Amino acid sequence: MLSLTETIGRSVQEPRAATVCCVILGILLINCLVKAVYRLWFHPLRRIPGPFLAKVTSLYFVPSTFKNDRVYRLRALHNKHGPAVRVGPNEVSLSDWRMYRRIYTEKTTLKEPRFYNPFSFLGHGNVFSVTTVFTDTADHAGRRKLQAKTYSQNEIRFHASEILERTDVLIDRLLKLATDSPTQTADAYEMFGAWGIEIICKVLTDTKIPDDPSETIHTLKALESSPPTFFANILMPLLQTFKLRTSIPGPLGHAYRAFAEWERRTASMLKTFQNQSRDPDEKRQFGAASLLDADNKHLGRKFQFREALEEAMGILLAGSGVSGHTFLYLTYALARPEGRRIQGRLRKELEGAGDSLSELTALPYLSAVIKETYRVFPAIMSTLPRILGQSLEVVDTDIILPPGTVVGMQNYVHHRDPVLFPKPDMFIPERWLEGHELNQDINLHDANAALTPYSVGSRNCMGQTLAKTELYLSVPRFVKRLDFSLSSKMKEDDMHMRDLWAVLPKGRRLFLDLKPLVSQARSVRHLATLYGLCFFH
Repeated sequence: MLSLTETIGRSVQEPRAATVCCVILGILLINCLVKAVYRLWFHPLRRIPGPFLAKVTSLYFVPSTFKNDRVYRLRALHNKHGPAVRVGPNEVSLSDWRMYRRIYTEKTTLKEPRFYNPFSFLGHGNVFSVTTVFTDTADHAGRRKLQAKTYSQNEIRFHASEILERTDVLIDRLLKLATDSPTQTADAYEMFGAWGIEIICKVLTDTKIPDDPSETIHTLKALESSPPTFFANILMPLLQTFKLRTSIPGPLGHAYRAFAEWERRTASMLKTFQNQSRDPDEKRQFGAASLLDADNKHLGRKFQFREALEEAMGILLAGSGVSGHTFLYLTYALARPEGRRIQGRLRKELEGAGDSLSELTALPYLSAVIKETYRVFPAIMSTLPRILGQSLEVVDTDIILPPGTVVGMQNYVHHRDPVLFPKPDMFIPERWLEGHELNQDINLHDANAALTPYSVGSRNCMGQTLAKTELYLSVPRFVKRLDFSLSSKMKEDDMHMRDLWAVLPKGRRLFLDLKPLVSQARSVRHLATLYGLCFFH
């Protein structure tokens, strides 16, 4: 039994503990209330329209982030509130395409560290994740310069034959799948992903590609399953250094295990390249040589292996995803019933065209189809946030955003500006051709300026020359060799774009009914093309 003294002492302590808890809770509530009052009625952004909760808390978009539909919510908010929407206590989303270059080319804006830091996969930083102060861009510039030559026009010419070879392999794989199917149907989704990965692996490390795509598909699945870790790292930064994160149960643990597999496979490719004995001049034609052997001017030394590995992981993710996604959705657009007309018109334009890149890039309808794919199906949907270093006036409004404001735009939103792009949700390549009814009252120069698939400024996609070359060489080959239509196996929302930084189709499948259009035999001209003899004049 407790003594009288102990009983009295405990009875005194319990009310004190309850009082302390109440005081702490009261302080927290008062703090939240004061913040809410300030953000609603005294904050510099108080007059910017937007959802009530977004003005009060930065957690407003957390549900949309986990549902992978953030960009669709943003478009709805812009349709309701106009070109500037307050989407956080100190964050504004803009939708007017004219603001894009103001935000992403000005040297007075800074990458938002909370968004980009989680893209530092191994903690060393990479060209995609590096954030700088307004006056110091040396780190990013040093990393970009180190890799710039690999993705220049001159160097990409060296890889042109490999791009076409991988495209022919893609077509052959699809035809085999169709031949093995009683309905002549092939699921093209994984094959397009393998195409993108195999090309970037050749460009990066000259990887020997096996005939069986299963290993490449394992890499594809690791890349696709990793993005949830980016968002988890934003919301819970401690997970980046949590050693047992691969043991977490459920989808999040699966994502971290996929990330570990992505790291392992990239390291294996890099080590194989590092250990190869070959002519130094030949070796320098591949991206890994710059990462492993060249001096980083900012660091004043070569990358250590783990630093080079992190850069290579970023290149593998971005280099395979953007091109593979664009090619996949272009094929989907042309395979739909309403796209069969487009497919036929494109095939007719290609009948008299040569194989050189200069000839293909000059074809107006091919360019229109590629541009419309960029517009309707942007590979990167997510907001790319920046912090203003000075005031920014929003065009055609009386809004002036103060320094320190987080601002951002999304390709998906301004690519669907109904003023610049009438019938914005429809895939109509003709809108990019002079004289079409959809652009009678529109300046095509403005439309082209509003098309930003690779971003703009010093932070734009350094691999865009490779990506464009892939499409201009591969799409004609694909359309000339195959007649393709959407299979009845496809569901309405299978190709719905999920906002996972890089877009991921909801169903992860694209069933196509296929028919070969030309003989599978390799002609003399085709063999010459594979060895790069008739690409460039």
